[in-house]
Amino acid sequence: MKADDELTTEMQESIKKVLTLPDLAIYYDVESDTMSLWNGSPAGYGEMAAKHLTAESNADGEIVGITLEHAAELLRPYLFPESQNST
Repeated sequence: MKADDELTTEMQESIKKVLTLPDLAIYYDVESDTMSLWNGSPAGYGEMAAKHLTAESNADGEIVGITLEHAAELLRPYLFPESQNST
């Protein structure tokens, strides 16, 4: 890995490994509000599946992970429905 490809210490500290299961790792980056779910296989290609959602595929075209941008903003209504203002 080239030096310019390495994550800075500050970036590494902002990336939180939220949960690891045998075949699934979930990461959340506070600074970019990005959540990634990944099975550990190398991804070689990413394609937008929906607004703010990217599917990561391996060389065989199998989806090995997904990335959700604006994760907290988008998931908050589902995780904390009581926090939504009723009009």
